[in-house]
Amino acid sequence: MKRKCLVFAGLHFLTAFAFAQLEDAHIGIIDFYATAGLHPQQLRSALTVHSGDKLIWPDTRDRIREELTRVAGRPFTHFAPVCCDKDGRWMLYIGFGDKSGDDVRRPKPTGQLKLSAELIELYRDFMATLPKALKYAAGKPDDYSKGYSLAVYPPMRAIQLRMREAALAHEEELLRILAEAADDTQRISAAHLTGYTRQSPRQIVTLIEASRDPNDTVRNNSTRALAVLAAAPAFARQIPAAPFIDKLNSSVWSDRNKGLMLLTKLTRDRNPEVLAELRAKALPALIEMAQWRNPGHSAGPIRLLGRIAGIDESDLDKLAESGDAEPVLAAIKRLP
Repeated sequence: MKRKCLVFAGLHFLTAFAFAQLEDAHIGIIDFYATAGLHPQQLRSALTVHSGDKLIWPDTRDRIREELTRVAGRPFTHFAPVCCDKDGRWMLYIGFGDKSGDDVRRPKPTGQLKLSAELIELYRDFMATLPKALKYAAGKPDDYSKGYSLAVYPPMRAIQLRMREAALAHEEELLRILAEAADDTQRISAAHLTGYTRQSPRQIVTLIEASRDPNDTVRNNSTRALAVLAAAPAFARQIPAAPFIDKLNSSVWSDRNKGLMLLTKLTRDRNPEVLAELRAKALPALIEMAQWRNPGHSAGPIRLLGRIAGIDESDLDKLAESGDAEPVLAAIKRLP
C-alpha cells in the first residue's frame, strides 16, 4: 500500500539543524491553528514576512512573534517550520493554543539505558538526510506496505533499509529504551527506530505508551510509526482511537499532524462510535485545520469531517486530494 506522505519532521532537531544545512530556505504558506477568535487573515495581514521570503533561523520566527503579539494581544504558543511543499519551500504553522489543555502525558522515564553507537549513528544519518529527502519527495508517496516507511529518495531509502536490519537485531534494546530511558535524545531515536522492529503487539503497545511522552518529538516519532503500521487493517484494529482524538486539540502542531495521520487510517471503517467521539471532542479543531492551504495537511481533517458527514469515500478522495474543504464544511453545517 502506498499513500501520500504527510510531512514528517522531528521538529526540535529540524529547526535549527536543517536551517543550518539549507542556505536557500524560503517560506511557503503561513497558517494558524487554535486561534480562539482571531481570524487567520487578520493575523496574516499583520505580518511583514510573506511567502517567498528567505527563511532565516531564528530571526524569522522572532520577527513573526513580535508582529503577531501586537495584533493578537498575546504571543503564539507554538511555532512549527515544516519542510517542504511541492516547490521545496518551508511551511510555517503557528498556534495560539492553551498548553494546559493538552492531553495527559506519561511520567518521564527515569532509567539510565543508552542506545548502541550503531543505532545512534543511524538516526543521525536519517536526520541529516531528511531535509533533502523531504524536498525531493514533495507530493510523492512513501511505501508503507511492509509495516515501516520507505522513502522514494534513494539515499534515504538505503538508510531506512539499514535501520530495518539494525532494528531487528536490537529489538529488545529499542523497546526498553523507548519505555525506560530518562534521556530525551535516547527516546527520540528509539521511537523512530522502533517503527522498524518486528511487527508485534508489544511493539504497538510500546509505541502507544510513547505517544504520550512528555517530549513532543518522541510523541511525533511514535505516533507516526503507529500510522505507518495502521496502513494495514490488521494492525489498525489494535490501536485505540480515543487517545489520538485528544491530540487534535493539542497546542503542538506535530501532535495534531500525526494524530490526523493516524486517525485517517483508524476511521476507514467509519465506526460510528469513533466518528461520534471525533464530532464531540474535535469538531472545531477539524473545521479550522480543514481550511489549511497546503492540501497535504488539510487532507486529513477533510477526510475526517467528510466521514462524520457521511460523504461517499470516492467523492471524499477527490476533495482531500485537491484540498477543497467547502463541500465538507457545508455538509457538516447541515448535520442536526
